[in-house]
Amino acid sequence: MYKLIRDKLPEQLDKAGKHCDYAVAINDELYAELLMAKLIEAVNDYLGEFKPENLVELVTVVNSLLPLHGMEQYEFDALYQKTLKNDGGYERRFIGFFPNEQTSLSDAKKTIINTLNNNLKAEDTSEEAIETPSEEASDEDDFKKHLA
Repeated sequence: MYKLIRDKLPEQLDKAGKHCDYAVAINDELYAELLMAKLIEAVNDYLGEFKPENLVELVTVVNSLLPLHGMEQYEFDALYQKTLKNDGGYERRFIGFFPNEQTSLSDAKKTIINTLNNNLKAEDTSEEAIETPSEEASDEDDFKKHLA
């Protein structure tokens, strides 16, 4: 097995009396593929353990991808700020409901609410993540009141 490792890992392993054979990905295509695999690994780690250290790994991988897009950190930061200005972030915690032909709007709402509540309960807390709308809250406006 091989995967992209952090720059200081070979040195740290040597100091600890362990050894790791390694090569350098000089080809941008290979490096991009390895970074994408690392990105998936980092996302899965973060989803598995919701902790800041895993979020740092995600940011590190994203920052490592920037040069492959011809971007520097300040350019990415400017793009990020522009996106926030134009589209906003997620601070208001809106949940959009986009049912497909097989799912009714009511079923989609219930599925999302149940998933959120189950995830929250898995984190050993008794709070509900989101209030389940009553049966009479059948249209979008009534449901939004339950989210407020």
